[in-house]
Amino acid sequence: MADMHVIDGAGKGAWRVVMHFDTPDIDNAVAVNYRTAIKNSGLVDSTSPSVLPDGDGTGGSISAAEKTDLVNGVKFEHVANLTLDGSGTTDSTRVAVLRAAYARLESDTVEKVKERLKFFGHNETKV
Repeated sequence: MADMHVIDGAGKGAWRVVMHFDTPDIDNAVAVNYRTAIKNSGLVDSTSPSVLPDGDGTGGSISAAEKTDLVNGVKFEHVANLTLDGSGTTDSTRVAVLRAAYARLESDTVEKVKERLKFFGHNETKV
């Protein structure tokens, strides 16, 4: 299963990259697991959870296993524009740029999702 899928050019050496991050298997502030919160919150469309077309996970497609993880909140998708082309760019430097961006964006994106769903699922009465 791929963590990153490069899908198309965004201009000036930038490329649109689909990243799949692991959702923390922990509870939010109101004792709802973040994976359940993602699944039940409507943040993910259960019929089309990805910008990628269905396939085997290669050639710009998403595999059935990846799609299932997105639908069930085990992973969530983030799309970013990354500069991958430039003077002296090689395949190995492109890989290094992709991996460094993934590591940097994963932490920030996971924290934003956690903050967004911090109180998801809280129920209260009027009295």
